[in-house]
Amino acid sequence: NGNWVVEFISVGAANLYQLSAKFTTATGVSPQPKEFWNVATTSTLRVGQKAEANSGSQVVYTLPSVSVYGDELEVDGTSTGGWRISQLANQYIQYSEGTTDKVNKTTTGTGGYMTSADGCSCVRLKCIVANLVWKVISSHLGVNLE
Repeated sequence: NGNWVVEFISVGAANLYQLSAKFTTATGVSPQPKEFWNVATTSTLRVGQKAEANSGSQVVYTLPSVSVYGDELEVDGTSTGGWRISQLANQYIQYSEGTTDKVNKTTTGTGGYMTSADGCSCVRLKCIVANLVWKVISSHLGVNLE
């Protein structure tokens, strides 16, 4: 038993809103809040956020500059344009394929990025080195590493 607190907040840009849903119990225990942000423009990702890439053109996101071990974020493609996750200096994203021990990663720094393999691809990332390294912990419909 518990309660949902739902907020629908304008984030400053025209027609851009954020939906924040939090669940609390009588003991005060709640999972990490999820924010659903339907965006069709370039933006910086935030931890605890699920960004919905909803555009006929590729939506470009940037990893946050500040993160701690265990922080998570998600990007979900909901249209034909797909998405791209760009990186800041010294950042990279790791991805392990299948049951092999092979770990792939993006190019370190601003030249590296991850893209959706399909307009409706989705990915969930976890920070494994504060501010710098993110790991794919789940994906659907594929991702590309550059």
